[in-house]
Amino acid sequence: MEKIIDKLRDKHEGKKWFVFIEQLIYRFEDDGVTEIGAQLTYYLILAIFPFIIFFLSILQFTSLADADILQSLLSPLPGDSKKMFYDLINNIIKDGTIGLLSFGAIGSIWASSNGVMAIIKAVNRAYDLEESRPYIKLKALSIIFTIGLFGILIAAFTVLVFGEVILNVLVESYKLPGIAIWKILKILIPFIFVVLSITLLYKFSPSIKDEINIKFSESIPGALFASIFWIVLSIGFSFYVNNFGNYSKTYGSLGGVIIFLIWLYMSSIVIVLGAEVNATLLSMKDSKNKRIKMIKK
Repeated sequence: MEKIIDKLRDKHEGKKWFVFIEQLIYRFEDDGVTEIGAQLTYYLILAIFPFIIFFLSILQFTSLADADILQSLLSPLPGDSKKMFYDLINNIIKDGTIGLLSFGAIGSIWASSNGVMAIIKAVNRAYDLEESRPYIKLKALSIIFTIGLFGILIAAFTVLVFGEVILNVLVESYKLPGIAIWKILKILIPFIFVVLSITLLYKFSPSIKDEINIKFSESIPGALFASIFWIVLSIGFSFYVNNFGNYSKTYGSLGGVIIFLIWLYMSSIVIVLGAEVNATLLSMKDSKNKRIKMIKK
């Protein structure tokens, strides 16, 4: 990689696009993004199942537990992992109880917030920030983010379910090409909510000091990059698993779990990489380097 950069430097040194790529590669290596991704995966594994159980326990008492919508939520998952989670979701919706919702709420939110806290620490490292907030404040912030994520998911489900109803009314009234529009909206709406969630994370989670102020607009590029890259990566990995991977033959019933762990690891790297993109852009933007310094080798 170093040799390739040296060759490109001879031709393109000083150009913004080259400086961006060079700095991003340096930051990727310096911050140990792959190692952070592995750590983040561990915490997300422990957090994701309590999150799903609590979220679906809430959802089953509303009119939002639509099978098509739930299946579209699992669409990024590859192969056997999708079936594994779909069976889990069906069991929770059928067998969930109010007792699970009431007594398990605090424990589920607490466990889920551990994964969010790990993401916050990973974002801090990407921004070259030391965590200076006390544990209680950091935990409270992670819980707020967790609850906020619940709210964003419910809002996305609401828009998807009732948006189709509203669109059907408009189609009957104005004779719009409803099917084509809805196919586009079903893809666009979840994407917008994903970008919004990641943008808020990059904006509000870092341990901001007095001389550092990351604007909302400065958080968007990394969120867009992470969202698009995550979708492309998920589609590519799903295609590979469905057509070339033999995880089920190799691991048997554990195939779905192994596939999910690999996918979650790649997703963790993408989240951290999106923060690195923002950090790189900020380091290039600040001529006086008051916020994030450029890496020199």
